[in-house]
Amino acid sequence: MNANRLYPHDLTFRHTEQSSESYAMTSAKRGLCVMIGNKNFSPQSGFMRRAGSDVDMATLYVVFKQLGFDVAMHRDVTAAETFRILAEGLRFVRKITHLLPV
Repeated sequence: MNANRLYPHDLTFRHTEQSSESYAMTSAKRGLCVMIGNKNFSPQSGFMRRAGSDVDMATLYVVFKQLGFDVAMHRDVTAAETFRILAEGLRFVRKITHLLPV
């Protein structure tokens, strides 16, 4: 095992005192975590393949599930799909929080 790599099973959480800059995480459902992990890009984008994306997504999935979030994972999406996904997430948040009109 590489000592410089973080694996999902290595994650632990420690209780720290609540500061005025932290978010109280006391409700059963914490909210929605929208994850977009792009590993493969179109040739015209100029971006190289991002090999670490799968490990990053797996690690973050574990963290946010342990924190009590619903997690929506999306892989290799276009810019237009990214905006659509974020708009859907915003509609979901508005609906469950009742703070903003849908």
